[in-house]
Parts: sequence; structure tokens; C-alpha cells
Amino acid sequence: MLPSLESQASRNSSSISVQPEAESIGETVGLSGRLINVAEEERRHLARELHDDIGQRLSLLALNLDILSNEPNLEASVRAELERALAELKELATDVHNLSHRLHSTKLQHLGLPAALREVCRQMAGQHHIDIDLQADSSALPLAEDVSLCLYRVAQEALNNAIKHSHSKRVEVHFDNDHRRVLLQIKDFGVGFDPAAQVDGLGLATMQERLRMVGGTLAIRSIAGTGTELIAEAKTKDSRSATHAA
Repeated sequence: MLPSLESQASRNSSSISVQPEAESIGETVGLSGRLINVAEEERRHLARELHDDIGQRLSLLALNLDILSNEPNLEASVRAELERALAELKELATDVHNLSHRLHSTKLQHLGLPAALREVCRQMAGQHHIDIDLQADSSALPLAEDVSLCLYRVAQEALNNAIKHSHSKRVEVHFDNDHRRVLLQIKDFGVGFDPAAQVDGLGLATMQERLRMVGGTLAIRSIAGTGTELIAEAKTKDSRSATHAA
């Protein structure tokens, strides 16, 4: 049971009709799953707003600044300031574009998980100046939408943790699947940590819940001064169907 969700449910018992004495572990797990689904829908909404509204307005503003900076009668100092502002605006537009795709990856939706993983690894490596080595077979079998989204979010969270906390300049990402199971491994070579002591702070509980929702598991191995390896495993659609049929 996740303490943070349990305490939140207790504080809001009037609005979600929680009865602590009768509440089962399954009900609490179901609540956390619904919260994750609501958060995903909000991510999709924000991504659309950023792309369709904010992104388009920034592009129009950049176009106007570009036209203005090319006016022939501008003073050199004014032109220089306009060009500086235009460069900053283009950088901001790129950041908004990247944020939109982190919130909701169109590559994940249309091209599949390997392509989406390549994009997020490329963006994070460039933004944080680290080496991310991705091994993912582009010809891997297609996954169910919920499994793809689950592993994409787990990869995002694990990479963020490696970048923020491990102090490692190198991260290895390995993705593989077959007709039975899909495996995602993310390994850094940093300071390591105690997984049992930092479940909430590093988003591990959320990763565990995401994987539980698709019948998956999460394992973490960490050694002080050596690094951390995260292993996420889930069943493929065919494997899950066979399990339910049995």
C-alpha cells in the first residue's frame, strides 16, 4: 500500500467515500490507478494546448520579430536587440515543443515505443549533456497502447532520476520484447542509493503502480558508488490474453 495515497484518501474521505476499516488493498490500488489515468488525460490536454495554442502563437511572434529585424532603416543597436530577442524566442518555442512531446509523445502514438524512446533519450542527452546509449530493436513486435505508455513513463522517470540524482555522465537503456514479455532496463554508473528508503522521493511507487496496471513488475538494484539498474518487465498483449483465457 502506498502511504502517500493512503493519507490523501484519509484526508479526503468525504469526497471519495473511503471507509478505512473496510477498505481493501485492492480498492486502494484501484484508486491509485484511477489517479494515474486522470493524470494521463490531463497530460494529453496540456500537450494539445501547448502545441496548438502556445506553440502557434510563439511561432507567429517569432515571424513578426524576424520581419521587423529585417527593416532596412533600423539602427544597428535596435537590430541587434531584436535579433537577440528572436533567438531567445526560438529557444523558448523549442522548449515548449519538447515539453509538449514529453507530456504526450506523438511518436509513441504513431511510431511505437522504440521511436519514442529514441526521441526522449536524444532530448535528455542534449539538454543535460550526458551520454545515453539506447539499444532498441526497431523491428520489435508492436505493443498494446497501455503497455507502451507505461514503459514510456517509466523510462522518463528513471532517466530523470539518473540525471538528477546519480551524478552519472553515462546511462544505458535496453529495450527488448518478444511474443511473451517486454523488458526495459535502465542503468547508470553513479552514486547509487537505498531503494527501500527512497520509494516516494524518486517516484518508484508510481512506477510500480503503472506496471501493476499492465501486469508488470519492477526491480531495482543499486550499489553505493557503483550505480543503479532499473528493470521493468511486462507481458505482451498475446501473453496477457493467454493468461486471461486460462
